[in-house]
Amino acid sequence: METGDDLISNNKMQRLLYYAQGTMLALKNKKLFDDDICAFHYGPAVESVQVIKNIERVGDLTMNLTEFYELVIDDKTASLLEKVYETFGQFSAGKLTEMSQKEKPFKQTAKCQVIDCKKIKK
Repeated sequence: METGDDLISNNKMQRLLYYAQGTMLALKNKKLFDDDICAFHYGPAVESVQVIKNIERVGDLTMNLTEFYELVIDDKTASLLEKVYETFGQFSAGKLTEMSQKEKPFKQTAKCQVIDCKKIKK
């Protein structure tokens, strides 16, 4: 388990984006971001986010999402991201990878293919 002082690696960021997208789809029936999430061998990932490097905590997650995607995140969406981080941020990148690889959206998608957003929706 990681502490709040740990940096978020690119791998962990990828899994958090997967869970944030799924949460947004489940609760709001809309996407948080438009980029596809692919089922790569090492887990679900958004290829365009490879440029985001070690960031800290959910505040930086929100900041990086708004800057990278030029998103306008309202207070409710920021709150949702905080809840995703509270729930999943406690786990290491390895644990998040293990968890996501056991879920239907990842398992039912051919490797290196786009995961259908309808499948991510929890």
